[in-house]
Amino acid sequence: MASSKASGSFKQTAPRAVTDFADFVNATSKRYKGWSGPGRICSFVPRDELKGYWKRERIEELCASYAPYLVVSLEAVQNHYLQIFSILVYLGRTQQIHVFQTRGITDAQLPFKDVPEMLRTPVYEEIYEGFFKEQWLFCPLVIDDSRLSDLALAPQRILPFFDVKNIVEKAVKKGNRPPDAPEIFKVRIHKSCNNIVDRVSLAPASEVATRGPPCVAHGSHTRARPLRRMAASIS
Repeated sequence: MASSKASGSFKQTAPRAVTDFADFVNATSKRYKGWSGPGRICSFVPRDELKGYWKRERIEELCASYAPYLVVSLEAVQNHYLQIFSILVYLGRTQQIHVFQTRGITDAQLPFKDVPEMLRTPVYEEIYEGFFKEQWLFCPLVIDDSRLSDLALAPQRILPFFDVKNIVEKAVKKGNRPPDAPEIFKVRIHKSCNNIVDRVSLAPASEVATRGPPCVAHGSHTRARPLRRMAASIS
């Protein structure tokens, strides 16, 4: 039987390659914590980790564990379906990869905010429900210069922030902060989700300031406020 910490969708007949991946996800997600919804700390698995895991040998081993042999394009999985493939494996539904491939649904369209039109049929309803629930674990927000402001994020989207500090806290304690002044938090970004490049050093920035706590960036009617680069050193 699959690992007890897996999604709960595995059956006793799950291939060993599937349960191995579930164990990998459980172990890896413990090393990555971020923020989602109303200030919740959540685990996630970055794309880089998935890329490192799904080498040719592992994909072939997984495909060979099904009868008949599961035919997939290794190049397509590694380049365009890494997250979709991972979510389906985690759900114990690897064989449904063709549903996404034949409809041209790739990682670029993740995370889903609603049911894709091409999946709006009763036969795919169960697949989508499980997929939507688990996709957030594999789709943390990647921070880059083109996505720093005016982002509409679902409450479940995980911000790859840690070591969150209120940098105006001292002023608050001393009573020097105006009543209408915004809160400013300094956060560190997990390297694997950090594509910000400093204009001078060309090194990925590791710290940014956000106006308001990380959770203000979520919600169907709120948008992520701009982030201002504070440091360019990598920790």
